[in-house]
Amino acid sequence: GNMFALRVMLSDKRFDPTYDNYSALIESVFVDNAHVIREFIRRKIRVAHIVDEIVSVACENNSIRVLRELHKQRFHIRWNGIMNAINANKHDVFTFMLRFCSDEHLHSVVMYVCQFNGNAIFLEDALRSIKSVNEDILYNAYLYACANGFVSTIGAFEPYIELNIYGGEALIIASANNHFDVVKHLTPKFIKGCVRSHQALLNAIIYDNHSMLEYLLNDPTVNPAYNNNLPFIVACQFGAVNSAERLLKCSSVDPCALDHEGFQRACEYDHEKIIKLLIREKIAPAKDSHAFM
Repeated sequence: GNMFALRVMLSDKRFDPTYDNYSALIESVFVDNAHVIREFIRRKIRVAHIVDEIVSVACENNSIRVLRELHKQRFHIRWNGIMNAINANKHDVFTFMLRFCSDEHLHSVVMYVCQFNGNAIFLEDALRSIKSVNEDILYNAYLYACANGFVSTIGAFEPYIELNIYGGEALIIASANNHFDVVKHLTPKFIKGCVRSHQALLNAIIYDNHSMLEYLLNDPTVNPAYNNNLPFIVACQFGAVNSAERLLKCSSVDPCALDHEGFQRACEYDHEKIIKLLIREKIAPAKDSHAFM
């Protein structure tokens, strides 16, 4: 950062400012020293061909003064440097870089945040910057956020999408990826008791997620015995002992449904704990019944 020493070196014709791929200039970017870039430009030292690298390093290191100097000097700043700011969680640089993003770029930024970062503040800034919303892209990004369990990110989407349309599928995806926090966030926000709520119930059983299962069973519109006691049968098929035990406490559940289908599935998939549970609860079929064939 010693500008006097730098000016002396740049005045010395024996000094090569491009030495080691402009390492002196790049080092100045790490410490957000915009004076070095300004001095290079003043002395007409060519830097345009490494602007992308400078932007990348600046975004990773929150070097906002360097970026402002490049912008002031009318260099072409490519929008995709913003991805480095997202990866490094540098909000100041992120908001500065938004000005170089078209709507198409902003939709890519939204998708990237939902896939890899989950920072709700970044997402809100990007969404506010979009002039013409592409609903399909936002919908896909929203589902990525649900799949990744970014519950705070999901909330940022709510002013921009129709939860009554998309909430059900989001619930299925969140439960399929075992994200209980997202399930809790979504269920009060769209019509309950739909087939998607029951699919979420099955996903909770498959993961044997007791908290998620209990939460969904507390919704009076969710039927634990729906579709011929499918939830109990699934619990037996996947060896979800905790879920099976909980479902047995539901008065509407018939563990013997469809000729002891649950017991047959447990035998087929060799789930010894389920078999022992059913025998202990005296709901296993008789040894000479069809279920033992």
